Amino acid sequence: MMYEATSGTVMNGCTCTNPSGHCNDFNATRQYQIKNVIERKLEEQNYCYSLVHKSMKPFGPEVFKRSGTCEGQYCFISYTTSEIVLESVGFEHDYADHDEFVGKARPRFEILAGCLKVDDDKKITEGCTAEYSTNSTEPLAKHCVCKSHLCNFHHLITEVNRQEN
Repeated sequence: MMYEATSGTVMNGCTCTNPSGHCNDFNATRQYQIKNVIERKLEEQNYCYSLVHKSMKPFGPEVFKRSGTCEGQYCFISYTTSEIVLESVGFEHDYADHDEFVGKARPRFEILAGCLKVDDDKKITEGCTAEYSTNSTEPLAKHCVCKSHLCNFHHLITEVNRQEN
């Protein structure tokens, strides 16, 4: 699998074609990726928005003015609204004295949009998902995968909210 959010944010996943022996052989993995992922279905590639944006405050579709484009079999968009941090229940002077912690959500807004290339379409499910904290109705994150030109726009993550209400 490979995903690209910007030209500087390209991730290649390890694809093990033989579960024993030299599964992590980089050259064999790279050759497999070139043939079965990167060069797969070149005629069916879609243009997608490519963007990485982080902020401590909410933002809207205006951030797409700074986006680029990439090509892939699928487009994705991922939007995070908060991060979970661990804090000590009480104040202690020594680090070793901290033995009880609580998880809290802290506002942190991040959007990642780009292209997905896969070696098998069965590994991808089109549509959107949302992640929630057990004590909140606001989503922590939303993730969408779509398959058409420039389909990974901001509207995907805002429509998820409307469909759930």
